[in-house]
Amino acid sequence: MTHAFFKALLFLGAGSVIHAMDGQQDSRYMGGLKKFMPITHITFLLACLAIAGVPPFSGFFSKDEILAAAYASSPVLYYFGVLGALFTAFYMFRIYAMTFLGKFRGTQEQEHHLHESPKAMTIPLSILAVLAVVAGFIGIPALFAPNAHLLEQFLAPVFSDLPAHSEHLSHGTEWMLMGVTTVLVILSIIWAWKKFSNYELDATEEKGIGKVLASKWYVDEIYDAVIAKPLLKFSGFLKNIVDKKLIDGIVNGTGRFVQYSSRQIRLVQSGQVGGYILMMVLSLVVLFVAFWNQAYILKFIHWIFK
Repeated sequence: MTHAFFKALLFLGAGSVIHAMDGQQDSRYMGGLKKFMPITHITFLLACLAIAGVPPFSGFFSKDEILAAAYASSPVLYYFGVLGALFTAFYMFRIYAMTFLGKFRGTQEQEHHLHESPKAMTIPLSILAVLAVVAGFIGIPALFAPNAHLLEQFLAPVFSDLPAHSEHLSHGTEWMLMGVTTVLVILSIIWAWKKFSNYELDATEEKGIGKVLASKWYVDEIYDAVIAKPLLKFSGFLKNIVDKKLIDGIVNGTGRFVQYSSRQIRLVQSGQVGGYILMMVLSLVVLFVAFWNQAYILKFIHWIFK
């Protein structure tokens, strides 16, 4: 539930920024939008704090509950969960710093038209920002206040028939896990903030793994080579060979045949009565030959040439 609030806020905040940037979606060409878009800036920052799991924002409570359950089940799952939380905190504040902090790196034309989004966009941002901040308080852990997990109490009848979880952490262990995770997340945020708050465009070409990452793992190139180009070639074959030459050839050939045959047949219509009588007589002879009994025809021919 908390994820729905701050993730929706991040998506709509990104849309607000793209709207102000006239369609630009590359954060390398943004920067310094904080002073131009104060509402989008503060709501996006709150969403970043929530998704990173900084207390007391909503993501803190849900992240703590997931990580505590993972540690109770398997410490290895907990370590992977913490690593994912650190990645999340780093890349979210990387995008925040590159977009809203530092100096503007776009064009002068874009900077001239920078503005806050209309109320139709900022009001939903504000509502989601409030929920991203306070929604976690319906799931307060027992170590803060016993029986304060309102969502757990509300859903208790749904899970009443299921066996109770045997894994329970002591309050001391949970405090320790919560403290370690929070400190690491904050350090990850500080690192991203300092590294990207004054981001400068680098014209040098990336090398090694940096080039792979900058090229998005070459997913677009692989897709283009494996799927797009073969489909384009196959569609070209269907268009130029099957459609134009075969199907259109049959249709157009039929039309040309009808035109040619009609031009030849109309020559028979000469307007001379003698010619018409001759054709009629010849037609009767053909019908006579075609439909008369074969034995009579043979006798008739034998009588003529005997």
